[in-house]
Amino acid sequence: MPLFSSRGNQSTAIDITDDTPAVVGWLHKEGGMNKSFKRRWFVLRGRSASYYEDEAKAAAGRSKGSFVCSGIGHVHASSKHAAVLEPSTQPLTFWVDATEGRRYVLFAETFEQKVKWLRAIGRALGRDYDAPYERLDERFK
Repeated sequence: MPLFSSRGNQSTAIDITDDTPAVVGWLHKEGGMNKSFKRRWFVLRGRSASYYEDEAKAAAGRSKGSFVCSGIGHVHASSKHAAVLEPSTQPLTFWVDATEGRRYVLFAETFEQKVKWLRAIGRALGRDYDAPYERLDERFK
């Protein structure tokens, strides 16, 4: 079940009237055919996410792909996706559903970066996701 979804009457998309990205940064994206992960520079504008080989290609507008977000969620340790991940990346991994039907599996390089992306996508999907967060490993010390 997604954390946020634009399906049904649960949320509405935010209308972004300027071209300012909500968030930019490095994420690791699972390939569509080759299931290895590649480090890509991502840019989120409204609900549209674009990814690039690096920052220079982003500045030049040379995208490797893009999609419109429709839902997000965490990759759980028992999932088939988690089975192929290094244990250190499992807590940093999340998925984004695209309107064309594909599920993108991504992981951030830090927990803070993951939270930043989840919050930005959540806001774009019309959800309030700005509540304070607490890392689970901190909560259960």
